[in-house]
Amino acid sequence: MSWLLHLDCETRSVDLLSSQLWDLGTTGIAELGNGVVVAGFDTQVEANQARLVLGHGTVSEYDPAIVPTPAPTKVSFGKSTIELVETSVFGHGAHETTRLALDALEQIALDGLIVLDFGCGTGVLAIAASLGGAAVTAVDNDPAAVQATVVNAATNKSDIAVAGEVPDQVFDVVVANMLLADLQTIAGSIRSSLAYGGTLITTGFLRDQGDQVLDLFPDLTLARSASKGEWTLLELSA
Repeated sequence: MSWLLHLDCETRSVDLLSSQLWDLGTTGIAELGNGVVVAGFDTQVEANQARLVLGHGTVSEYDPAIVPTPAPTKVSFGKSTIELVETSVFGHGAHETTRLALDALEQIALDGLIVLDFGCGTGVLAIAASLGGAAVTAVDNDPAAVQATVVNAATNKSDIAVAGEVPDQVFDVVVANMLLADLQTIAGSIRSSLAYGGTLITTGFLRDQGDQVLDLFPDLTLARSASKGEWTLLELSA
């Protein structure tokens, strides 16, 4: 990430703006307080395109003096602490959707289950499931995410299988923390990975998008939902 889009935004609109920025291809988002949001992009062209679509903002080259690389992050899961040492320009592990997914995993008796973290990112959810006693596979099509998960799993002494594509098997629990647009693209793969009687934990979308997510899995039953801020989580049963 080498270009930043700086945006002024009222606090109550930050979550909606963040969702729009992910759709526009940001590589990461930082909330600097007082309604200021900074989004990273790989190129100046992409940053300017996002500015034009949103209708406001200023673009500048990345400067670590303005938006520093975060220190390693610690995330709580039950009585355990997960250490995430592999970072991008922006932080990880504290977003509302990550916390929603972690809270959902805490409510499941994971010991002995087979779990898939679909779109693993830094691997925080995969590590949490492993700490709960599950046999975990973490999958992401981004090589940088695969590498980050490998590093973080080793740091936390978690035995996790990490891959760039989903293996040909079914899982007791599938966790998918991703935007609605991404979920729509791979809903079929997610569904085929879920075992009979299994549980799908999915988040990463806004509250008013919940019905669209349910439409993607018409044969699954809504077991529970939860929200933090503008974001929501659905727990579905096969």
